[in-house]
Amino acid sequence: MDEYERATNQLKNVVKAITQDDFINIVDRDTKDPDCRSIQTIMNQCSQIGIRILKLY
Repeated sequence: MDEYERATNQLKNVVKAITQDDFINIVDRDTKDPDCRSIQTIMNQCSQIGIRILKLY
């Protein structure tokens, strides 16, 4: 569990440095995948995957 805690803390530090406007700003208008348009949608997708993995255990 230490590795997950370390990775989570690193991710929190990165996200803290991002403004709310940058977080929700669409940066890839050309992608066909709606989960890859902004930092917000990427983070949401990562969270959903993490929840699904935890449900396996």
